[in-house]
Amino acid sequence: MFSIVLSALLPVFSLIALGFAMGRRNLLGEHGFPVLNRFVITITLPVLTFRQLARIELAGGVMAQMSVAVLGGALGIYALAFALERLLGRSRADANIVGLGSGYGNIGFVGLPIMLIVYGPAVMAPAAVGIALNAAIVFGIGILVGQLALHGEMGLRAGVLVALRSVMRSPLILSAFLGVVWAALRLPIPAVADKFLDLLGSATAPCALVAIGLFTAQQKLAHIEPVVWRIVVFKLVAQPLLTALIVWFLPGLPPFWGKMAILMAGLPAGTSSFLLAGGAGRWAQQTSSLAIVMTTTCAALSLAVMLLLL
Repeated sequence: MFSIVLSALLPVFSLIALGFAMGRRNLLGEHGFPVLNRFVITITLPVLTFRQLARIELAGGVMAQMSVAVLGGALGIYALAFALERLLGRSRADANIVGLGSGYGNIGFVGLPIMLIVYGPAVMAPAAVGIALNAAIVFGIGILVGQLALHGEMGLRAGVLVALRSVMRSPLILSAFLGVVWAALRLPIPAVADKFLDLLGSATAPCALVAIGLFTAQQKLAHIEPVVWRIVVFKLVAQPLLTALIVWFLPGLPPFWGKMAILMAGLPAGTSSFLLAGGAGRWAQQTSSLAIVMTTTCAALSLAVMLLLL
């Protein structure tokens, strides 16, 4: 079981290490990181989000119950981590990045390969729901709160309006909305277009991981701050426990779907949280990149234990 988890995590570490080596040797120049970062957040991530949402089945009671389990665990931990950081004196923008790192998981790039190896094709339906909810709801709330934090000095009403306008112009939110509409109308994606979207969207994870390596190579880190370890505990321990509690009170949710909800809750922090951290400043980017690296490292053990328990 440990070898299965490790085999899925090794590509993650390898891509981060590649970006780190490229950054140390300055192979992409001084603008390599911001250009790659912008390419992912404005092009490949929205394309990936649309394609995933446009292809899922939205009907059925199982979908509703799974949504409660996935969002309850993710947003519950997000809110808890956000509140704790605010109590510790962190700004709203920084607390938002900590909360997102604690509640937003890497389902597509880390979780799906592990789930497919262990459980087979049956995981595709619950995984699609989890990926869609993470992209459209959890990450969307992160964008909204981040924008409110940036424009809060304008006053609540004005700040909300500016934040909403900014969110509605976000390529990710627009692509998520379009994907939901596409799925609700059950529109097909032409084969040629679907192949193009698949190829472009597949660049999201490797480019984002290389960007993390590039950014990390620019930092001079003497130690890992306690906030990073708090994210590790929230993401790998607290979120699956909270999700398991929610699943326990959802008797209509099929046991297999409940197991997948718990497993997805225990995945390492999603790389998209790092992309959003750019708007919050250097501290947020540094914390987010370290959180992704550390949750991915620790997940090699925690996921093996979780799979054995499930």
